[in-house]
Amino acid sequence: MKPTGCDRPGARPLRSPCSEQGKLPAAEEFRLAERDKTMSEPKLTYMQQLDAWTEATVINPLHEAITDGDGADCDATCEAVKKAIREKVLESYKNGLKAPSRPVPAGARKETKHAQAQAR
Repeated sequence: MKPTGCDRPGARPLRSPCSEQGKLPAAEEFRLAERDKTMSEPKLTYMQQLDAWTEATVINPLHEAITDGDGADCDATCEAVKKAIREKVLESYKNGLKAPSRPVPAGARKETKHAQAQAR
């Protein structure tokens, strides 16, 4: 029996009865990009992040100082909380300066003037 491909005149006989498969690289494991990854935690909105920060940095320390501490603990905790709030406000202010400015819609300015006229 002749190997496949030798029926043509002038064709060279194949070295083995196998096809070109021996020359192909080995198949790699097929993986779907997104489905094989573990799910990450959902992103929190800015307000959710702020609520979590407030709970951890302001409410919990003050609550612990009031319920478990003495007067000196409360004073020290109050100062630490004030400092943390100032740092957070300053960070927010600096981020606002970095943000690109957006044009104010014309209607918003008219409403402001109208509100000022009513306040007089």
